Amino acid sequence: MPQTTRPASSRLRLARRASVLGACLAACAVSAQTTLVDSTFQTTLAGWHWTGGQYYLDNGVANNFNSTSSQYFTTAFESVTLADGDTLSVSFNYNPASTNIRSVDVGFFSGTPATGRGAAEWDQWAANSPANTWRGFYGTLRTSAGNNEIFERSGPNDTTPFFNGISRASATSSLSTGAMRAAQFTLFNNNGTIEITLSEGADFGSLTSLVAASIADGQTSFNILSFYMRTTGGNGTIQYDNVSVVYTAAIPEPSAFAALAGVAALALVGARRRRRTA
Repeated sequence: MPQTTRPASSRLRLARRASVLGACLAACAVSAQTTLVDSTFQTTLAGWHWTGGQYYLDNGVANNFNSTSSQYFTTAFESVTLADGDTLSVSFNYNPASTNIRSVDVGFFSGTPATGRGAAEWDQWAANSPANTWRGFYGTLRTSAGNNEIFERSGPNDTTPFFNGISRASATSSLSTGAMRAAQFTLFNNNGTIEITLSEGADFGSLTSLVAASIADGQTSFNILSFYMRTTGGNGTIQYDNVSVVYTAAIPEPSAFAALAGVAALALVGARRRRRTA
């Protein structure tokens, strides 16, 4: 059977399809970042839960006035699993408004999300509290003398309160109190090792790394964000604002996109040939 020369118009259509596919692949790279939590606390505290004390909206911030000495402030998000090259981070403003705030902790966990506000069964010190089974990582911002630290929560038989973890890194620093500041907590999967960074500053433009840790074969799936406030004694006041959790999927190198586009183009050619000989 004699060979049939493909008309120029047909070759042009095929080239256009390959070009469109390549453009779609590039567009996918741009949309690899997903915002999982975006709380500015302008009108509602919906989706947030706590133990002890009482949070309320105050001039566009989540304010806990005269709270109990140790408690969490938490929300859930769509579960993500960090593959190699993926990042999960939370940025937020916080104000340890009373001078007896000892530390402000922030972490990502996997577990059953909280469902009540002040409910006894969710108290982190209660026996068999669901929060005690949370697994993940958290960082400690010290607002009094002491160390900023990164902790890991792991082990199927660990039934202690979820902010009692194993210290993986520490650095001495004492942060300011009495003013709204900025912080960021980041997890990055580097070929199976979770690299963790806790940064802080007067604002998001002046963040400085306080402490970092690398944990091999650590937790990679997360669906809970939680803050935890500790005082040196008695009740304290804490404020949070502009809480943003962002998941960033790894973006293949440009050469990988080119290879995918080439494979797709070959597939289109094969499909055209099969239709012509059918």
